[in-house]
Amino acid sequence: MNLSAACLPHPRKAGELYVAMNATITPAQILGELVEPLGRALTTDSARALLAVRTSETAQRRIAELADRCNAGLLTPEEKAEYQLLVEVGDVMALLRTRARLYLSEHAA
Repeated sequence: MNLSAACLPHPRKAGELYVAMNATITPAQILGELVEPLGRALTTDSARALLAVRTSETAQRRIAELADRCNAGLLTPEEKAEYQLLVEVGDVMALLRTRARLYLSEHAA
């Protein structure tokens, strides 16, 4: 099933999705559901690898540029979509890194 076809903006609650079966789920809950199985599959090496991932300088400059343009209200629709995607990827990475830190703290050698 295509998720975008099954979900519509909820008419009463901002920041939530209205799913076809009248259940409401927040984007944070969806992220949690996606990240949890990945967290269970971590090993010491994979957790350390996740924590070592860094954004390139080129990508950091692009994100900063889009953030500045967003704050100034100057984003084109294409830039807004790009910036939103980059923010969402950042959110997923933050969740994965948090899970990796938790794993390492629980499995200290």
